[in-house]
Amino acid sequence: MSAELLVAWGDVVTLTLSNPGRANSVTPALVTDMARAFRRADQDDAVRAVILTGEGRFFCAGADLADMREIFASRGIDAAVDYMVEVWMPSVQRASLAIRNCSKLTVAAVNGAATAGGLDFALACDYTLAVPEAKVGESYVNLGLLPVAAGVEHLLRRLPPGLARRVLLGGKVATAAELGLFDQLVEPGELMQAARDLAAELTAAPRATRQQYAAAFRLADSGYEQQLAHALHANAMLLQDSDVRVRLAQILADDPGAAGRDDTGRSSR
Repeated sequence: MSAELLVAWGDVVTLTLSNPGRANSVTPALVTDMARAFRRADQDDAVRAVILTGEGRFFCAGADLADMREIFASRGIDAAVDYMVEVWMPSVQRASLAIRNCSKLTVAAVNGAATAGGLDFALACDYTLAVPEAKVGESYVNLGLLPVAAGVEHLLRRLPPGLARRVLLGGKVATAAELGLFDQLVEPGELMQAARDLAAELTAAPRATRQQYAAAFRLADSGYEQQLAHALHANAMLLQDSDVRVRLAQILADDPGAAGRDDTGRSSR
């Protein structure tokens, strides 16, 4: 079964990342669907909140590298780099920006491992809940890259500076309980109900009041697009570096020694 976005529409919309067998890793098509769903929710007056979660035991392990590996195998490293810079990274950033710009309450219900882009998507939400044992971390450093979707900003805001640097530069992966990164820890069987309860609590004010608060929050967060632009520019530059390209080629060739492994048993990107 291919990667897809499962959508349950209502006054509280639930979006579920689904990529069975690949830890809910995402493709450009999936994140494009996700961005479209957040924009639709933003424009629908009947929607009060959006919950983002993952299917099964995982939230999202970042990028599904199958397409990149196919391009690398057939056309080489230059074509793979072009795909990353021109297709993959912009699609991830558009999805992250759609989450961030959504005027409705956005809640991440992190039900399992959230790494790299998966963690960035969760932290782009207004409020984050996670199960205590969920493995989380940024693993872009294993590729020699920066987080694509404002992961640097998220972690520096939410963690003590030294710990943030260990996660970003050291590729540290830990449980949600160990990192203290999320707004609330919830036991697995209670996670989705807690997300729905939170949506009810934080959207009880009149709609006009919520809209004005959303506008105020966006103003306070006006540097987000600049963070995305910097990450895209920096990564495009890094992908011209010979050491980074060698590391990327090793990973796309599926060299098991080239990158860290998450609890899915596959490379975490």
